[in-house]
Amino acid sequence: MSEPQAFLRDGKTMWAETEALVRKDYGEERFQTFLKYFEVNDHTGNPDEVVDAMLDAICAAEPQLTYRVCGWKYSLIWFLNDYLPTSLFDTMSKILRK
Repeated sequence: MSEPQAFLRDGKTMWAETEALVRKDYGEERFQTFLKYFEVNDHTGNPDEVVDAMLDAICAAEPQLTYRVCGWKYSLIWFLNDYLPTSLFDTMSKILRK
């Protein structure tokens, strides 16, 4: 995300245009929590890592099934997401994101 402010602006626009029933299901509080998280965390990353992963996926004789270009903290969050029950994962991810 090279332009986090543009991402936030577009997200707010999409949320406003989303059907009322969907907004109700997700809840305004959850959306505001997402926006707050995105505002306080650095999501710029290193574009070279993404390009390297894409090249590996295209050129490797046996490419990986998935590529995750992120630090250890986010790799752990994704791992936990795959294996923990939702309620436990939600609690753990809140702790890890601090």
